[in-house]
Amino acid sequence: MIVTMTREKFDRLEDERLGWLCVEQTLMFVRGRDAKVKKQAMGQLSDAQRAACMFRVLYDHAKPSAAEYYGWIAHLLDTPGYWDGVTSGIRFFTDEDMLMLLEESKAAVEAECRHRGITLQQVSMSDLDANEELNRKINGLYERFLAVSEQSHTRIANYIRSNPSTFVHLT
Repeated sequence: MIVTMTREKFDRLEDERLGWLCVEQTLMFVRGRDAKVKKQAMGQLSDAQRAACMFRVLYDHAKPSAAEYYGWIAHLLDTPGYWDGVTSGIRFFTDEDMLMLLEESKAAVEAECRHRGITLQQVSMSDLDANEELNRKINGLYERFLAVSEQSHTRIANYIRSNPSTFVHLT
């Protein structure tokens, strides 16, 4: 979906904000909708738009806390197409640091599930309160996620600024 904004606004937006404004309409449209509507909406986007949206699907849900990061990684892994969609989006922007972090996070969540004999669906944000070692591990991954996300925002914004017509109609 192409958004309209002035050249002045486009030029002065911070990286995170530019990325958000370029995907906001799509994400607000699919919010709370069923999987079929989400798939149709994502299918109408260009590869770059879809990649930016999928990064935000990860970022906006995972950024509030380590527990939400843990729970969201499990949810992405458990929901058909979501993990692949997010990692494909990250790959589109050649964000190797984020890809490595996500693979480490995936391994940590899956190892915890195996250790406890639970499914991804049974992962709970409260798991971190009950397991000090898991809490330490996930908090470390989460802190890295916050730092690497800043680089991801810059990478995505640089792509948008280099390819504005893919995202924005400038007035």
